[in-house]
Amino acid sequence: MKKRLRKKLHRVEFAVRGVSVRASFTRHLDSTEFDRFTDGFIEEAIEARALWFGGGGHPAKGWEGVIEPRTGDTTIRQEDLEWVRAWLRERTEVDSFEISEPWDLWYGKNPFDEEPQPEA
Repeated sequence: MKKRLRKKLHRVEFAVRGVSVRASFTRHLDSTEFDRFTDGFIEEAIEARALWFGGGGHPAKGWEGVIEPRTGDTTIRQEDLEWVRAWLRERTEVDSFEISEPWDLWYGKNPFDEEPQPEA
């Protein structure tokens, strides 16, 4: 496959590798608390590191999504993952969270389709 086609199809050296993230809460959050948590995550953990995020959740059931690397990068950086982990650890409303190993966001299988194993 030619380089131009590999790039267009996000293959080989152009594969985009991100991570899945999910969190459970210490208690049922009201809608204002849930919105504040989500907004804070987007602004302080994602946009502060120039990452991309897609996901959501429910105030009583928890929250999950996918974090993509910075524009122009093909793999999420370890220092960005540490930043996200630290942000989640500091949140009093987070009971536990899990961040997957990087996986191919275009052609891979989401590791969270299996059983959860909380990190903290």
